[in-house]
Amino acid sequence: MERYTSKELVANMLGISEDLIQTEWLDWATAQVDLRTHQTFGNFIVVERYDGTDLDFLLLDNSPVLNVTKIEYLEDNMTDTWLELEAKYYVLYRNENRIRLVEDLSGVTEISCFEEGVQNWRVTYEHGHSEVPDEVELLATLFVVELYNIKTMGVSGTVSSEKIGDYSISYNSSASIPVKELITNIIESLGKPDIGIVGV
Repeated sequence: MERYTSKELVANMLGISEDLIQTEWLDWATAQVDLRTHQTFGNFIVVERYDGTDLDFLLLDNSPVLNVTKIEYLEDNMTDTWLELEAKYYVLYRNENRIRLVEDLSGVTEISCFEEGVQNWRVTYEHGHSEVPDEVELLATLFVVELYNIKTMGVSGTVSSEKIGDYSISYNSSASIPVKELITNIIESLGKPDIGIVGV
């Protein structure tokens, strides 16, 4: 599993040694980000089967789509024989998570639509994020900070300003904000309602 934060980032935020940060906390924080934002920010390659709809486009289940590696169609159900569709016969619309077939004017292939059928199309594609967004990195780091504070002091703690990459949040130097509230603010900035920490 790709982690969204590191011991170094957490240690720098807390001003402590990296040795005090447990690896499983980083994994937990990554899982919390996915759960509470209802998104996955890693990078994944999946192989999925789809029903043919007799349309010239196919909507993929996961987003954002980075690239399509392979499209196959079921030629013979009895022998489970799959044939690969050449890349020149389709185009990916990344922003729409949609593949559209390109008409073959040469007549080499007769495929003009995703032929109707049950689980008769198979798509291998990569989805997610090529890099973890700065705000997600900050969010995961704050999850570990909060967990560290709870484990060591029994309280959540506060911060006055934090910066990771191009993403930063600053407050009046005389004020501070609870880590929980900052976490909620970032989740809401990602366009998702906060459902609260699960499994502490």
